[in-house]
Amino acid sequence: MTFAKNNFFKRSVSFILTIVMVLSMGAISAFAQDTKETKKYNVPIKSLTTAAPIKPVKDAFAKAFGNSVTVTVNEDGTKTARIKNHHMVINFFGKNYDANVSSIVDADESTEGVQKPVIHSTKEEVYTNGIGSSEQVKITVPDEFSIPLNLDKKGSQKISITVDFMDAMKGGKPSPTTVTLTLDTENVSVDTSELKSLIDEYSKISNENYTSESYAKLQAAIEKAKGVVEKPESLDNVSSMIKELKAAKDGLKYQGADYKAVDEALAKIPADSSIYTEESWAAVEAAKNAVVNGLDKTQQNKVNAYAAAIEKAVKELVLKDANYTEVQKAINSVPQDLSKFTDESVMVLKDAIKAVQYGLKADKQNEVNAMAAAITAAVAGLKEKDDNSSNNDEVIDIKNLKDGIYEIPVALWNATQDKPSMAASSFNGTARIVVKDGQKTVYIYTKPMTFGAITASLQEMKVQQVNGKWVEAKVETKSKDGNPNCFSFELDELKEYLTAKVNPHVDMMGNQDIDARLKFNLGAIKMISDNADEKPLTPPAESGNSSANGISPNTGNDSSVVIWYVLLITSAGALLTMLSINKRKPRENENKQ
Repeated sequence: MTFAKNNFFKRSVSFILTIVMVLSMGAISAFAQDTKETKKYNVPIKSLTTAAPIKPVKDAFAKAFGNSVTVTVNEDGTKTARIKNHHMVINFFGKNYDANVSSIVDADESTEGVQKPVIHSTKEEVYTNGIGSSEQVKITVPDEFSIPLNLDKKGSQKISITVDFMDAMKGGKPSPTTVTLTLDTENVSVDTSELKSLIDEYSKISNENYTSESYAKLQAAIEKAKGVVEKPESLDNVSSMIKELKAAKDGLKYQGADYKAVDEALAKIPADSSIYTEESWAAVEAAKNAVVNGLDKTQQNKVNAYAAAIEKAVKELVLKDANYTEVQKAINSVPQDLSKFTDESVMVLKDAIKAVQYGLKADKQNEVNAMAAAITAAVAGLKEKDDNSSNNDEVIDIKNLKDGIYEIPVALWNATQDKPSMAASSFNGTARIVVKDGQKTVYIYTKPMTFGAITASLQEMKVQQVNGKWVEAKVETKSKDGNPNCFSFELDELKEYLTAKVNPHVDMMGNQDIDARLKFNLGAIKMISDNADEKPLTPPAESGNSSANGISPNTGNDSSVVIWYVLLITSAGALLTMLSINKRKPRENENKQ
């Protein structure tokens, strides 16, 4: 009976021990399985003991590795323990001595194929140079290190180390000692250090360069991760959060680069390429075609370089020389013998030829064309001398005109420069003056002027009297298309130049007066009728291409009619360019940090 009881007791004890061992191994296996994925755990240190018999040494060693270690279980099932090295203070007989774990002896071994300890970081510490010494010696020791983890069934593992203070006690010669690290495998917790590190890192990312939507997703992930750190439900929960947080960071999208400078540079490209050399225009085209749309903010310097290249190419455009072929043709058409023509008409021709300005560039081609037109008109306006003129002793007194109707050469002249207008064909070159009872009424005849595809007519005219008063010219007749072709106004005194304002009423240019002058050839005035009651509404016949005297209408330097139309064409081109730019596809880029 006693034997049976004893046998039962032994078997019961063995069963209980087996259960304890299984439970203990189960706790260890919580982080010891082949997970096919690297995982980390926080494991409390149950004890760190040394074989040294002295209690102060035992007490100091017990705290050398802190309260816990981080255990990493690799994909292949191998394990490492990352340990934080702490400074030690050993109290002998009331006096404190500084000490540190100065090396992990296993780290110096080099057995092939065996996982070795790794020093992750070091720190500066001091130790006391032996018992009874007050000398503090500086030393560099491990701060954090990892060792291969091979726990026994009790969760323990021996580690060979050296301690600077103990080495000093033995004359400075390294004296390895063995400590036993025992982990509390029953209280394993999830390690959140990596997640905390990511939260700290990503919280420093500014929203300056990223789209609001992608940045908002990152912020939401950070807040969610903070909750997981505060209450980690499981290792999978933490691992999943790490992946989610990294995905949110990788999903950040940069804002699009600012293309404003590029758009402004493109708008400066001239609409008419024909007036520039092929080489310089090709440089503009190359700079324009090099622009890549949709770049993000990290490539702003590249976008700025596009704008700078376009600006440079536009600035370096080289104008072609103006074409003087028509000018030369007009000069070649001048009769060899001018002696049979009146001095007045010959003088107009000579003035037109003298007004030719050579060396202009292609952007002044309209002015060159006007010079040719002025010469052509002057040739057409040459008047042969009257054989009986020498017997005509009557001289017309400009200041005391008799009642009747007179014809006189007239032109619309430049407001500030002594030269004919570029719009040489807009005026009939002959005006009529009706004088009755000393009152003078001037009749000016106009016609449409054409520049390329643009045709316009003068709609209004004002003339300034000698006394400074402005007189509004009256529209006497209109053409079939409704445009004025005869104006009249009262004149207090007939002079060579009269200050005037004209208005072509072009819609896109606005209803704006243009400064000009009326130029009369006083020496060529002649009476054509003594009937002062007649209203001469029918324009005199013209010979050739323009007025009888070859003088053509013109406006001021910066307000000539032709310049207005050139500006109109340029403005339309610029408008089309801007509309094209505004249709550029939205710029997006999926580049990430």
